[in-house]
Amino acid sequence: MTRAVITCSLLTVLLLFPAIARAQETEAFAAPVDRVWAATLAALERQGWGVAQHDCAIGRIVSRSHRLAGSLSVSRRVQLALSVRTAGDGAARVTVEREIFDRERVLWIRHDEFVTVHDPLMAGDRALERSLLAAIRHGL
Repeated sequence: MTRAVITCSLLTVLLLFPAIARAQETEAFAAPVDRVWAATLAALERQGWGVAQHDCAIGRIVSRSHRLAGSLSVSRRVQLALSVRTAGDGAARVTVEREIFDRERVLWIRHDEFVTVHDPLMAGDRALERSLLAAIRHGL
């Protein structure tokens, strides 16, 4: 009886509060962090993403965003957030995460709001992240 109640409770919670569909991939590279950092920046540029923000001290890179749908005033956009960290023994680990947000523009003011995507196809498709990791690998 207790097991059935716990199972029903868990299913109810999962249905009411679905997880954020975040596409995330991680790969370790047998190269020092500084080489992986440079290869990551170059891979973003080669694939047309560009870099909006980067901070080598904390190992974080955020790509420029690309419009998925919408108009100039209201649009759904995607950007990549990357983490470059040491993995020990002179290796580095790169994590690529896709972030989807809605951008509203009024005159020169932008308002970005990150959204939860409940699309199981997007959650399972990691081709974007894998292609960027392959480009980093190729750049090393």
